[in-house]
Amino acid sequence: MDKDIQIRIATIKDIKDIIKLRENLFTLLGEERSSIVNSRSAMQIYFETSIAKGDFIGWLAYHNNKPVASGGLVFHYYPPTPTNLTGKSAYIMNISTLPEYQKKGIGKRIMETIIEYVRENNVKKVTLHSTKAGKRLYSKLGFKDSPEMTLRL
Repeated sequence: MDKDIQIRIATIKDIKDIIKLRENLFTLLGEERSSIVNSRSAMQIYFETSIAKGDFIGWLAYHNNKPVASGGLVFHYYPPTPTNLTGKSAYIMNISTLPEYQKKGIGKRIMETIIEYVRENNVKKVTLHSTKAGKRLYSKLGFKDSPEMTLRL
């Protein structure tokens, strides 16, 4: 199957596919269906704006022209530090693979593609939030647990 999977950068024309795969992720995370449906228009607006401006870069994996997996990337800027003079960091999001395509290496290929893109853009720090299912893959790719804490308001 590996040869049958094509991975490419998403465009504005792919927003419906991005949203579909993002909804798959939210479903797997246990979000209520009504909340997911209610977020569609906000996601549509976000991706239309962010893809056009280059604030969000997405990748889609296709099998026989069917979108089966996705991944996304945003860049953040912080005050420079001694180890990051630009202050630029990357955040990986929306790593989602349809259940019937999981455990086939597609998510790993998307992650490797994103990491290479980040390297090519000379970014020294990449973060992500992991599900239990993704933690093993991310660890194999070199991600480490961090002390980051979150407050949801």
